[in-house]
Amino acid sequence: MHSYTAQRFVRLFEATSKRYNSALQRAGGVIYINTPEACMYAEFMQYLIEALHQSICNGINHKHRLIYALLYNKPLFTRYLADPRFSALSRNIHVVCMPHSIDLLPRVCSS
Repeated sequence: MHSYTAQRFVRLFEATSKRYNSALQRAGGVIYINTPEACMYAEFMQYLIEALHQSICNGINHKHRLIYALLYNKPLFTRYLADPRFSALSRNIHVVCMPHSIDLLPRVCSS
């Protein structure tokens, strides 16, 4: 995966999470809300996390730029570990990425 593609994918998740958080704030900060706007952003974020997870699991040795982008933006994903909708997939992304963070720097710098 090209580094630009990996960064844009993570930026799409970041933009969606900002809109999701603003929808939560407008609804009073409750995690479980049933407004159409918050449900739409939550479902889209869940699709994005699933796509990231599948992309990492299928060919992790060839996705070092995506792993680097995820590790670089790690606080963005750790924020959703407490949310029950996203916790399982976010935790899986962390488990898959963390062992590869040590040997990732030489690969990214040489590419």
